[in-house]
Amino acid sequence: MPVLTTETRLSEKEAGDIMEYARKYRADYGIIQRYVWHVIVGQKGVIDQSKLNTEIQRKFSVSKRTANSVIYDMRGRYKALKELKSRKDCCCRQQSEEGRRCKQAGRKAS
Repeated sequence: MPVLTTETRLSEKEAGDIMEYARKYRADYGIIQRYVWHVIVGQKGVIDQSKLNTEIQRKFSVSKRTANSVIYDMRGRYKALKELKSRKDCCCRQQSEEGRRCKQAGRKAS
């Protein structure tokens, strides 16, 4: 199935209020993302999604859907980073066994 992408262009004259709302929402969303990221990292990726969702809804006055969206996004980023680090460590370990320097880390692998 082909993927279609749509784009909406707004003029500042006609849609200034919508653009301002989007700017504010983007900033608020970023704050919520940072909060959730710190919770996930602090708990090493093991979180109770239901409790975190409720906490986000109360603390930031957002919908359940928005809270879930942020949680899924940050959990996915955490897993991707964790996987990337494990691949890097694996690569460095393999190069170390071969007596080569680990280029990714810029130092001799341990």
